[in-house]
Amino acid sequence: MFERLSATIVASYFGPNARSLHVGYPRDNRVSFCGVWGYLNELTKEWQWNPEDDLDSANVGDEGCDFVVWLEPTDGRRIGQLFVLGQCACGNNWRDKYNDLQVEKLRRWFHPMSIVNPVRTFTTPRHVSDEMLREGSREAGLFFDRARLCLIADSVPDAILGVKTKERLNTLVGIVCDDQV
Repeated sequence: MFERLSATIVASYFGPNARSLHVGYPRDNRVSFCGVWGYLNELTKEWQWNPEDDLDSANVGDEGCDFVVWLEPTDGRRIGQLFVLGQCACGNNWRDKYNDLQVEKLRRWFHPMSIVNPVRTFTTPRHVSDEMLREGSREAGLFFDRARLCLIADSVPDAILGVKTKERLNTLVGIVCDDQV
């Protein structure tokens, strides 16, 4: 649930032309690793599936990427879109996951990959201090903690984020807060 909420909230952070896709494992409807990235290619016309010879996608989870956000170009041309690759970390070891998402590791599966180098992002339902935010941003990329995610979600109109998503976010925040008491 957190991966899907993070994808939606991070997309709303980038505005009305941003779209998101959950690619983390486990995926909805048991879609394969190849299948979910093939779907992203259909949507964006970037991320051409073409794995290196020695790679077998049969047993691949998600290669550290839980969601993808992209900005659809206003001119309709699907060349050089901005892609944001997201890593979510909820468990007690969330600080150990800053480098789980490696663009080069993903690049092995695609040729060509996105034309513009993707931006890494990291989300956690934990609240972090400014010092930890600075450190996490250096290591993991654009960093969204609980405070940022909630403030973004609260500022987005219901029509964009959706009432159901806001309800799910409130439920998730309640669960996390109860766990930390």
